Amino acid sequence: MMGLEAKYRSIGIVGARTGAGPHIFAADEAVKATNCEILTIELPRDTKGGAGHGSLIVFGAEDVSDARRAVEVTLSELDRTFGDVYGNDAGHLEFQYTARASYALNKAFGAPSASRSASPSAAQPPSVSSWRTPR
Repeated sequence: MMGLEAKYRSIGIVGARTGAGPHIFAADEAVKATNCEILTIELPRDTKGGAGHGSLIVFGAEDVSDARRAVEVTLSELDRTFGDVYGNDAGHLEFQYTARASYALNKAFGAPSASRSASPSAAQPPSVSSWRTPR
């Protein structure tokens, strides 16, 4: 039904109506901390009428404890990754940084290869996004 490979016996799902960037950065930390992979990242346009986007992140693992731990790590990282998100009725600004990008950031945003630093910024409206990578 979901088109997943047979090796994934367990999945973990994280979703939110707003804050896709912080959720994906938190999921990136979960991938680095667990034996999971990101199966899909979707960015639905559901922000209760405001600017920006939501997120649906599906982790795949061979063991249920790995999938559960990936969700736990993602949720525990949100306080940190939402630290530089500012919103009001006019729109929002997001700033994140990682010293070591991993699979989630590459899958969602086409971030530089794994283990390189990356820093996206986004502003709504109008939509402005950029990646900064040290050379």
